[in-house]
Amino acid sequence: MPILIQASNLSKEYSGQKIFSGLSFAVSEKQKIGVIGRNGAGKSTLFKILSGEEASDSGELIVNEETNIGYLRQNDDWREDESALAYLQRQSSRPEWRVRQLASKFELGRDKLAQEASSLSGGWRMRLKLSGMLLKDPNIFLLDEPSNYLDLNTLLLLEKYLQAYRGSFMIISHDREFLKRTCKETIEISKNGCYHYPGDIEAYLAFKEKKLETIIKANESLERQQQHWQEFVDRFRSKDSKAKQAQAMIRKINKLETKRISIEHQAGITRINMIPVAKRHNFALKINNLDIGYGDSTVVSDIDFDCRSGEKLVILGLNGQGKTTLLKTLSGRIPALNGSFRFAAASRIAYHGQ
Repeated sequence: MPILIQASNLSKEYSGQKIFSGLSFAVSEKQKIGVIGRNGAGKSTLFKILSGEEASDSGELIVNEETNIGYLRQNDDWREDESALAYLQRQSSRPEWRVRQLASKFELGRDKLAQEASSLSGGWRMRLKLSGMLLKDPNIFLLDEPSNYLDLNTLLLLEKYLQAYRGSFMIISHDREFLKRTCKETIEISKNGCYHYPGDIEAYLAFKEKKLETIIKANESLERQQQHWQEFVDRFRSKDSKAKQAQAMIRKINKLETKRISIEHQAGITRINMIPVAKRHNFALKINNLDIGYGDSTVVSDIDFDCRSGEKLVILGLNGQGKTTLLKTLSGRIPALNGSFRFAAASRIAYHGQ
């Protein structure tokens, strides 16, 4: 199969800090690759280099002349006051009928396309960027965290599209299940290079764990041998009759050290200390006939439910249906339009937004 992109020993630094080095891999037709790595490993930076937005500090990147790269960025790239339709037309230079046809696959209808791109909710923005990328008819595309902010329906739609797609793609995602359902190969990026595994993320993680166990056992075996020889050296190095043997042992110990396989520093475990919460047996939150929205625009009306102490609730709904608006209202960031809500006495509220 023709190679679309080939990278050899790519490296990148910012302000003297190494992001990665020694990245080498190739992507051919019909390859579906999940890209993983720690935060800060350079995944998004690599995509910027592959798309031509940035240059590597060293190494070689060869892009086939027939390769057409589509790139889904994390950051928004529309202009101020630009409508969703105008954004798609500017991105693709396609006629309006074609833009509307493809946008409809992601349920971007006439009303949504007429709105300013910047006014759309997070999920609709992601749908808009996906449409803009696909309108360019790429034969390989780079998706940087595409599942962020998508509602369940759109996520399933995207997964179905990717599973049926006949071209190549590379996806950065921390969503293990999403990668498992869409990608057949895995590339893990680290500061010192990358590893391309010809299997999905589940197979790769199992392989990686087994490989690590093998390396640890091999290093432990070397350490035991070194310790045994070191005991001989410590015991006999001062005796003339054993001095030559002791020196030979020292050389062997040094030689064994070169056989030790280095293990990349493992990420520390993140520990989250949860503040103890007093057990209660009454309600935590009561909502009565609540209307939410912005100014004179009501997004949802007649919200009515209770949350008892200790309950954990998930809020589901299509993009733009008011999930975030509800949380902003309950957290006091925007006022309620009508109705009421109240938390239990002495409640302490924490809010983590998009």
